[in-house]
Amino acid sequence: MSDLLDPNKIALRHRNIPGAQLLGWKNVAIAVYSVKVRAVLMRQKPVAPIDEFLLRALNARINHIQDLSSFLGLDAITVESHLADLHRSELIAIAKEPQPSDLGVKVELTPRGKDIAASLKTNEIVEENIPVWFHGFLRKPIPYRRGELLNNRECQEEELVQIPAMPARKPELDEFQLADLVPIVREYFERAKSNSQNPELVGLKSVSKEGGLLYQPAVMLVYQMHGESGRRQFAFAVNGEKKDEYETAFSKREGARKLPKDLAINQVRSVEESAKAIFPSSLTSHLADVARVGDLVERAEALATDLSVREELTSRDSDADPDTKQRQLAEIADLKDEIGRLRSEIELARVIPLRTNDCDKLLKEAAKRAKQRLIVVSGTVSDRAVSALISDLEDLLASRDVSIWLGFGMMGNDRQSRALQGRANHGPAIRMLEQFAKDHPKQVKVKNLGDSHTKILLCDEDYVALGSYNWLAMKPQGRRHRVEHAFKARNPECIAWAEAECARWFEN
Repeated sequence: MSDLLDPNKIALRHRNIPGAQLLGWKNVAIAVYSVKVRAVLMRQKPVAPIDEFLLRALNARINHIQDLSSFLGLDAITVESHLADLHRSELIAIAKEPQPSDLGVKVELTPRGKDIAASLKTNEIVEENIPVWFHGFLRKPIPYRRGELLNNRECQEEELVQIPAMPARKPELDEFQLADLVPIVREYFERAKSNSQNPELVGLKSVSKEGGLLYQPAVMLVYQMHGESGRRQFAFAVNGEKKDEYETAFSKREGARKLPKDLAINQVRSVEESAKAIFPSSLTSHLADVARVGDLVERAEALATDLSVREELTSRDSDADPDTKQRQLAEIADLKDEIGRLRSEIELARVIPLRTNDCDKLLKEAAKRAKQRLIVVSGTVSDRAVSALISDLEDLLASRDVSIWLGFGMMGNDRQSRALQGRANHGPAIRMLEQFAKDHPKQVKVKNLGDSHTKILLCDEDYVALGSYNWLAMKPQGRRHRVEHAFKARNPECIAWAEAECARWFEN
């Protein structure tokens, strides 16, 4: 995951603003209505064949009805009928003549008719239903981005705080401004890849009452205003970019009143501070080098991004001369060498920072390569993540005898915990875990750890990974809106601590 989307990095970039102190950040999901608007559009269409022939003939100064009939080989009645339509469309006008002609009425092109004769296209007014995303508290349509919005279930799986629409109702017709919809309509027809020219939006007729509620993932930044005791200000970053209009609209609608009263925000931390917050105090002496390793990780990620861009540009630059091409390839080779050197140095470290995609890969790797023991402890569960992991673990158990412990927390037996479990639909995932343990009673142990937020991945005596990553809940593939942090430790002391903790939970 790019640092641009890392909420902690976003918070660090916007830590210092005049008149306020940054308190922390929170991953949130902002309500967005999916509706359809009945749009009035003006689009061009080809002129009908007979009208086209008439316009061409008139443009060639064949103006009398009888001449037009003879020239086109059409009967006079047909010609007169189509000329009447062109006259109603203000494409032709009846010409005044000093004396009546035996050739019938004389007509000529109007200025608009001359334009149509040149392009052979005319405008028509049509109506069409256009899908629109309408923002819950901005109260305006927002651009469509494939895969950006989440449904309610995905928000719960990613533990996002949901910010409702304000006011909590679907948009009315008078809330839409044509200027806001013009780029959205243009993008809609560009996605449709129509061969015809995109139509022009000229009006709106209605808004559908149907439509669902989706959510836009964002990072909410929480500030304490100087000199105003207790007053907080909220800003939002979407796709890594801080949006000033979100801050203004949220404040105007008193959005803070809609937030949970017990909202817990994440503190802004450096790599070293994050590691010290995750590892127990008894192990902090083993984290001395983590800041330097974190710098190496960030450097390697930045170079990898640069490499991807350079490779893409080089592949497109087919017209480059040989010297330029050779220089580009040499620069790419140097980048690959430097990335390889940095990654080799990172792999030698005892404690390594992990990004979300690193955790995905580490879990997959552990589920395939564990030789004696695999322990996975997660704060919560989801059926998709559990199903994918069990599939890998079935293959693992088919090839070797491995002890597997799977634990999950935030599932106490009190009423509040049961209500949370029901809303998040953890039931299918738990049943899959329990069935997996029944199928392999000698190798697999599954346990509900109660109100526990601990997340651990321990593979043999090789390493332990600690952090905020929910190993049994995060989707192994597909979209990722939530950025998690973890650390992979190879210190014997860290592994021994994790072993002791897990034994205490699972064996009691």
